[in-house]
Formats: sequence, C-alpha cells, structure tokens
Amino acid sequence: MADVGNLLRLQISDLRIPAITPPPSPSPSRGGGAQRSAPQLCFINARCPCMTRLFLIAITGGSGAGKTTLARALAHKLGATVIAEDDYYRCATTIRDFDAAFQNFDAPDAKDHDLLRRHLAAAKDGLAFDKPLYDLVTHRRLAETERVAPAHALIVEGIHLLVASDLRALFDLKVFIDADEALRLGRRMIRDVEARGRSPRSVLTQFFANVRPMHETHVAPQRAHADLVLTAAFADNPESAERDAAQIAAMLP
Repeated sequence: MADVGNLLRLQISDLRIPAITPPPSPSPSRGGGAQRSAPQLCFINARCPCMTRLFLIAITGGSGAGKTTLARALAHKLGATVIAEDDYYRCATTIRDFDAAFQNFDAPDAKDHDLLRRHLAAAKDGLAFDKPLYDLVTHRRLAETERVAPAHALIVEGIHLLVASDLRALFDLKVFIDADEALRLGRRMIRDVEARGRSPRSVLTQFFANVRPMHETHVAPQRAHADLVLTAAFADNPESAERDAAQIAAMLP
C-alpha cells in the first residue's frame, strides 16, 4: 500500500496545472470592432495531446485589403504555413458554359468550401492533405497539388472564410481587415493588370458589377464574427504588416 501511495503522489506531482485567472475584458480593436480573447490551450502536462494540436487562423476581408501580405508576415513570425482560399476556386472545366467575362468569382459558391472544410478538419486532426493549385489566369486547377504537412499553426487567407458557419467554427482565431473601397480598388487594379493580364476596363467592370455588391452582401458582414478587426494602412509597407502581425501574435496562447 505504501508503494501505491508513493506512486500516486508521484503522478499527481507530475501534473502542472496553472492557476485559474478570469479572461481579460474585451477592449476596442484598431478597427473599432470588439477584440475577443484568444482561445486558450490546455497545459496539464507534456503528454497532453492538446498541447500539440493545430492552431488555425483565418485572415479575411475584401479583395485588395492586404490579407496575403499580413498572412505572410504572420507566418514568418510564427513559423506557420499559409494557404490561400483562392486555390479552392472551382475549376472552369466543371462549370457549364463557363465564360470568365460573366463568371461571378466574388460569390461564395465560386469556391469549393466543402473541400476546404474537409482539408482543415483533417489538419486539425493532425493529418496532412493535398491542397489544390488554381491558375488565376486560365481559371483552371493544375494537375499537381501541394502537400500540406501537419504543423503547429496554419493560416488561411481569403475573402469568404467566415461566411459559412461550419467553416467558421474550425478557426481558433478570426481576423478581419477593414479597408477603404478606394484603396481596395486601386490595389486590385494594379494587381490584376500587372500580374493577371487584365485590362483596366475589365477590372473596373468586374469591380462594380460583382466585387462591390458581393463585398456588401457577403464580405463586410463577416466583420461581426471576427475576434480582431484591423484597419488597412494606405501605405503598402512591411512595417505596417509587421505591426499587425505582432498584434495578432500577442493574442495567441
């Protein structure tokens, strides 16, 4: 009996249970929305599986808000992996009578969110997955895929990540970037003309026909689901992204 008692005392002393403290009170975010405390991980002992579970971060906001720049800065700071929601666009070959000039790429159903949800659920279970690769010029998925290995943190950036409740529920931290429409249009114009071979006229036509109404209907309302709202800086500079990345990193457990 003495040996059993000593064994029990050793097992109990091996546990590292932190003192319970009340969560911090919400404070205003830089964008004027509510900043919620980040979900806390369990730190009972070194063998607890929840210590190594994936921490999943969503960075969303309008097209041209600066999501990709922030995601890369945060990934560099955390040593995390980044995946783009754009790679989950439905392939043009699967869309009947596809015509890029009339296709609404800014509607949530333009992307295969069921596949994205399955991939993120697998990642949270500690499994690798093969992410599709999408060509934004041809509007087709490539034959090859990208293997995403298990990691301690995964950052997903895209415009519709918080629209569907089942996808939204997978994220541990949800960030929304609020950006002025003129800023978003200007950035989109430069990007699409220089990197995607678009004409300025086609960019403007698409923006006012699809991007603006879809932003108002689907993108902007996601702000209410965010744990942190950031305001995009007009100047495109690394310092701004680094500052925002540091603010996000400070919220992590």
